[in-house]
Amino acid sequence: MTKLKPLDPRGIDSRIRTMLQVRNLTVARAAERCRLPQPTFETYLYGKNMPGAAGILCLSRGLGCSADWLLGGGEQA
Repeated sequence: MTKLKPLDPRGIDSRIRTMLQVRNLTVARAAERCRLPQPTFETYLYGKNMPGAAGILCLSRGLGCSADWLLGGGEQA
């Protein structure tokens, strides 16, 4: 049986920044792709707020990464 490692939500902001670099996105374009208002996107990007389930889903779809990776790091899927 595979043991799952615990999620570490403290690094969501850094993982969002990583995806901006990987996808070569501006903050405005990333917020648009995630279908989030830019001020809301920026609160996640700068670690001021933690996204809820709907926010994680928007971010993962818009940035092209898995919600699991966004939440906990590890291997990107």
